[in-house]
Amino acid sequence: VSLALALSFGADSNVHVYAAERQPHLVDYLARRATSLGTRNFTPVRIELDLVDLPLPADVFLMVGLWAHIDEPDELFSGIKNKLRKNGRVCLIEDDLNLIALTKKAALRAGFSVFSEPDILPEQYVCVIALS
Repeated sequence: VSLALALSFGADSNVHVYAAERQPHLVDYLARRATSLGTRNFTPVRIELDLVDLPLPADVFLMVGLWAHIDEPDELFSGIKNKLRKNGRVCLIEDDLNLIALTKKAALRAGFSVFSEPDILPEQYVCVIALS
């Protein structure tokens, strides 16, 4: 999804997309794929869930199917708060309504509020949050 997002802006865009991945083989795969497509506005980054390894503050975090992989949601959202630019947003996408509800609860505990819940993806739930 992150590489497709970078491609949608165009290779010469001033918008740069960082793909934050926990697994090294995914970082390597995304780097090779981006190179083969000639995408210069995309960088895969290996991170831990505290997000301290992200190179820059972000305007948008896109989190797809992440809930099942996190043990400490409060720590995750605390890390996001420290790496999110002013007026930034976090887009949460899950394929289970119960998972999106749990994710939203953790975000609300961390000081976020629901910005929007667009019905834009078939069979997936989307919630965009922002700092309160």
